[in-house]
Amino acid sequence: MELYGARAWLLVGIAVLGWVLAIIGLASSLANYNIAMYYRTTTIFCISQYNALARNYTTLANRTLGIIEWLGNATLINAYALNQTGQVITSLNQTLVVNNELMNQVAWELRAVNQTLNEDNALLRALIMAVNSTNSTR
Repeated sequence: MELYGARAWLLVGIAVLGWVLAIIGLASSLANYNIAMYYRTTTIFCISQYNALARNYTTLANRTLGIIEWLGNATLINAYALNQTGQVITSLNQTLVVNNELMNQVAWELRAVNQTLNEDNALLRALIMAVNSTNSTR
């Protein structure tokens, strides 16, 4: 009888284990159901957001085209201003080149004047020395 009782307990244990596994399986299925409901709710929210974005797309696209047109006009104006600035810089550069040539000429003339003044200074010193020597001989 003892063997039959041990088998009975073994079968009861296996049945209990089966019920435990079934409950674990049901619990995981319930968790999966909750996750699936969360994903469904999230998907519905994303679809509504996408629909709102799709409704506003035409407005956004038209505004973007307006901004692109404005930027194109601003770019053309900037290009014109840069061309004018380039012409002014070229003109200033040419003026500076001419002024540089004139300054070089003035520098040469000033060197000549300085050399003449040095020669005049030497002549005046010689004259002063000559006058001083005649005054001392008298």
